[in-house]
Amino acid sequence: MACCMYGLGRFFYAGLHTFPFWFSADGAYDIPGLLAAGFASAGANHLLIGTKFDALGSVPHQCSPSGAIAVQGNAAETPLWVMALWDAYRWTGNRAFLDTVYSAAVQGLLDHTLCSLDHDGDGYPSGPGLVERDDMGAEKLDSATYTWAALRALEQMAEAMGDIGTASRTCARGDEIAAGFDAAWWDPAEGTYSMSLNESDNSRRAVPHWAVIVPLEVGLASPDHAATTFA
Repeated sequence: MACCMYGLGRFFYAGLHTFPFWFSADGAYDIPGLLAAGFASAGANHLLIGTKFDALGSVPHQCSPSGAIAVQGNAAETPLWVMALWDAYRWTGNRAFLDTVYSAAVQGLLDHTLCSLDHDGDGYPSGPGLVERDDMGAEKLDSATYTWAALRALEQMAEAMGDIGTASRTCARGDEIAAGFDAAWWDPAEGTYSMSLNESDNSRRAVPHWAVIVPLEVGLASPDHAATTFA
């Protein structure tokens, strides 16, 4: 559903028409379909709202129609938003849009997600993700996987901007995460990816959940492990 609010402009929301709140993650998942359906301008504005309200790189989870931050973002939110920015630019070719969001994307992913939230420097941010249960460890599979995908997106954004230093940095960090990902997250006993890791020692926490498919969604899973996950 779509609405237009003073101070926010036109954006999209999921749910009842009586609850027209802006959601970051919803927009990130929706943006490819919105662009393909011809909602390029409104879709881009939905993403720009994230830029307007991000706090030191953290994109909020939810904003009210009045423009107040209702819920702060979780660890997966900023990576998803960076991925959506690249999707929007690839579809529209709007360089002014890329110029507007680029610095926030760099700060959000490199300074917030991979610095402030990555306490042990392993490339996996700590804190609540999109999927939460009481028995999970601090590092979540969805947040870690989307962080890798966001690094790939930011690498290409940096190349488009002519920012060779950031492109090289994000490429190297993405390669490093990919090289150790299956060893860290694959649970042979369960035949699928672990949903979380304990931050203290990176030991796996087996918690059954549909989000084990996220590494397959973004292309990070190895072919063998992808096939086993679906078996």
